[in-house]
Amino acid sequence: MNPENLFVATVASAHMLSWLHVAFQMGIDVETYRDPAAGVLTEISDGVYWVSEVILSYAITFAASQEVMPSALTQIHKLANEQCFIANSIKTKVTVRSP
Repeated sequence: MNPENLFVATVASAHMLSWLHVAFQMGIDVETYRDPAAGVLTEISDGVYWVSEVILSYAITFAASQEVMPSALTQIHKLANEQCFIANSIKTKVTVRSP
């Protein structure tokens, strides 16, 4: 693993944990949460880069008895991002893309 991938994995994992916390508080029964997150490297100066954006592309499945509206998913992601310690500690832009 390289540092950029570890950073992206940290951001994605922290968002997932915050998201699951919010969802469980709302009584939502989540079966799986996967996120093949990606990072965007941007050059600062000659040969020096930073991760300017982390793109989260989640795939979530719910219990068969659970129906979750897309607007609820968007709201949960918003709340999760607001409550996420890592997201609040970095200058990197975190973008959430719906499936």
